[in-house]
Amino acid sequence: MIDNKKVFAFAIIALMTFAMTSAFIFSQTTGTSTPVITPAIPVVLLTRQGNQLRIQWAQLVAANMQAIGISATSVTLAETQYDDRVVPSSPGPTVGASYANGGFDVAFIGWSFAPEPGPIIYALYDNSQYIPIDDNYYFWNNTQATALDRQMLTEANQTNLYNEVDQWERINYAQIPEVTIFYSDDIYPVNPYVNTTAIHLAEYPIWPAVETWGYNSSYPGDPTKLTLEQPQIGYTCLDPYHTPWYYDLSIIASYYGEEAGYGMLMRNESLVTQTVPYMASSYTVNSAPILWNKTYPGDNYVSAPGTYWNFTIRPGIRFSNGESLTGQDVVWTIRYAITPAWGNLGYGYDASIVTSNASVYWQGEAGTPGAELAEPVNDMNVIFNLTAPWATFRTDIGALSILPASVLTNSSSGIPTLATWVPNTAQMENYINTAFCTGVGSYVYYGKNESLLTGTGPVGAGPYEFGGYSPTTQIVTDVKNPYYFNAATLEAIGEYKIDDFYIYGQTSGAQTAISDLKAGTSQVLDTNYEWASLTGSLLPAWSKIVVNKGYGCQEMGFNMNSPIWGTGVDTPLGMANASQAAQAALDVRLAMEAMVPKQYIITQLMHGFATYGITSPITPNTFGFDTTIPLRNYTSQSAADAAAIGYLVAAGYSVTYPSPPTFWDAYGLVLAIVELAVIVVLAGFYFFRPRRV
Repeated sequence: MIDNKKVFAFAIIALMTFAMTSAFIFSQTTGTSTPVITPAIPVVLLTRQGNQLRIQWAQLVAANMQAIGISATSVTLAETQYDDRVVPSSPGPTVGASYANGGFDVAFIGWSFAPEPGPIIYALYDNSQYIPIDDNYYFWNNTQATALDRQMLTEANQTNLYNEVDQWERINYAQIPEVTIFYSDDIYPVNPYVNTTAIHLAEYPIWPAVETWGYNSSYPGDPTKLTLEQPQIGYTCLDPYHTPWYYDLSIIASYYGEEAGYGMLMRNESLVTQTVPYMASSYTVNSAPILWNKTYPGDNYVSAPGTYWNFTIRPGIRFSNGESLTGQDVVWTIRYAITPAWGNLGYGYDASIVTSNASVYWQGEAGTPGAELAEPVNDMNVIFNLTAPWATFRTDIGALSILPASVLTNSSSGIPTLATWVPNTAQMENYINTAFCTGVGSYVYYGKNESLLTGTGPVGAGPYEFGGYSPTTQIVTDVKNPYYFNAATLEAIGEYKIDDFYIYGQTSGAQTAISDLKAGTSQVLDTNYEWASLTGSLLPAWSKIVVNKGYGCQEMGFNMNSPIWGTGVDTPLGMANASQAAQAALDVRLAMEAMVPKQYIITQLMHGFATYGITSPITPNTFGFDTTIPLRNYTSQSAADAAAIGYLVAAGYSVTYPSPPTFWDAYGLVLAIVELAVIVVLAGFYFFRPRRV
């Protein structure tokens, strides 16, 4: 027979024993609470719509920052809103401001660079090239780095150049105005019948170049039509001087020239730092000083070696509007590019090379040194007289896209000379709103023969021209330029087979793109659908994969105007000792960098289709890339967290760990209720048990 009194007593003892020991047991397994950073560090991580992986990285980094007490949030904006904050095209009160004041704090962005690092380093990091003058959206101001990037531009000795690149790379990595996450592989799923010709780095980032696409002879569809599907709908601008975006360039490059839209010269496919003649048939450059008997720009009586260039334009080239291309078009393209009112995004860099309108002219042009020297007039010869040698002049200025002077100057009396030109600032500022750039509506201009012409889109001398855009179908159409001068040469080597090139934009994602490729409605899928994690979704029966290594990178850029991670004046250390503010800001950036799990992103999210990032503009394909720089690579998240906390403490921040709630704090009331309920139940069982009568 069961003794209920004993059962009741035993239950009470067991329950109380559990209650007394549970606080100790649970306090050992609850874990450490989130640190509290004092004062707070609020930061917004900004991403642009259209790249889901970049958005995912920002969310991951924000979560890591929050875990160590940084008040981070991730925000994604539409393209134009993002651009206005991070890379605005015109001055304004929000340029360089924080996110709260209309600018940005930290921005995630991708870049495509060139083989030689000097020009992009100058444009992206020099302290004279802040947005919107050029691309220095970080507002980084490092005098030592700036001195080096300027040396690179005029350095002719390759050994010296590589040493300068290496020094700059080490300064940049030490100071981190940006966190380079990785160097990206470009992955293109294509229809299995598409010819995947060898990719030339000279084409980058427009690769494969449109004119090289085609099908093998077994293709069952129309071999003259091809559709590229990409995760941007439409475009932002059809003029190459007014857009930095890859999606735009993949549409418009072929309007202005082959490969990346080259002009007088194009990169040599075998040696991409060198060039070969294209729209210019030849050129010369002085190897010895030239002593002039007349005043040259800036009282330059002597042209130093490497400063006097003479290009001969190839005869027979015609724009897509039928007009002949001459040296006048080259000259006026360059002059507009170095005039601030026109809004060229590369203005600062281009104007550093060609410093005045009189530094470029066609032979004998009135109002220029050529006329002063009584040179015979020849508008097929273009002369540059620079104030200093420029190491990458061929690929920088010589390769610029050429626009029609008739559209730019729009003069009723024909193409002006420098002597007769009266700059129309309002007209230049409004250029970006015309149908030449927007592809919407039409514009009227005076042709070279002074007749009134109507344009409905951009005009170039490349292999293709703008055929229109349909908002309904979200398709941009590029069609062959009927006047293209190099058509026969391309056709002779089996290229230039696509008559109608369609660019279809959809932001529904990669699965939609896969369905379109499988259905045959698209033949090429853009690399930015993030194929690294989805290559297993593609089958040989209806797709094949092309992987290219180029000059692309993904980065997290800091706004160096920030008083916390930029100048450091609002950090505790900076407020206590102004001379330590810059170091405190660096410590905060290093703490934020530690929260970027580069290796996890590369191996888990990119599935190995990427390379660990060091500095953004110097990729493994860039000349001068240094593999010996010691990396800040953390073996675990806990190690990264500890390093980040250490950096914040060094910057003067107080880091405290609130005591985690005890078991009784969290569960005391519930436990008391449970105990009471058990007592009542057991008591009832004891006192009200059945009794014999």
